[in-house]
Amino acid sequence: MALYGFIVFYVICVALTWFYYTRGKAEISFDETPMAATAS
Repeated sequence: MALYGFIVFYVICVALTWFYYTRGKAEISFDETPMAATAS
């Protein structure tokens, strides 16, 4: 039973992280170029 609880917790965390970083005004966006690419 503990394994199922962990799986549910993990899925919720992944979903919250995904929605947090893919929302419109996220602090970090997947669409931006990495900082290392613009430093050269």
